[in-house]
Amino acid sequence: MKRHTKLGHIFPFFIVSKLETAVTFYVDALGFEIKYLAPDDEPFFAIIGRDDT
Repeated sequence: MKRHTKLGHIFPFFIVSKLETAVTFYVDALGFEIKYLAPDDEPFFAIIGRDDT
């Protein structure tokens, strides 16, 4: 019998050319929510999460 490790959280890191487009896709299509977006004037970094993560 194979045993599988339970995966609680993962933190992938993606470099994208259009942050707004990528975040919009994750939020609208996949149900994520924005946890952090910075800097305020021209964001280039985002943290998104789903299911209480």
